[in-house]
Amino acid sequence: MRSLKSSGFQKYFKRLPLEIQEKARKAFKLWLENPFHPSLRFKCIDREENVWSIRIDRNYRALAYKEGDLFLWFWIGPHKEYERKL
Repeated sequence: MRSLKSSGFQKYFKRLPLEIQEKARKAFKLWLENPFHPSLRFKCIDREENVWSIRIDRNYRALAYKEGDLFLWFWIGPHKEYERKL
């Protein structure tokens, strides 16, 4: 699988607390090694739009569009905002 982060994703990422940024880096590294590692809870949350989610930690998630073997990460943020996007 391939992975790209959109410019919008980068803006959301820069707004995160430094501790969460570091957790996100670790989560993405793990995702590249093993996307279905249980701690990531990697799953499709919208089959029609082909949107996928990973867990950064208990309170943060990241979202991507899947196009073929490419995942385009477009959002990262708190679980509260994640729930609004569903």
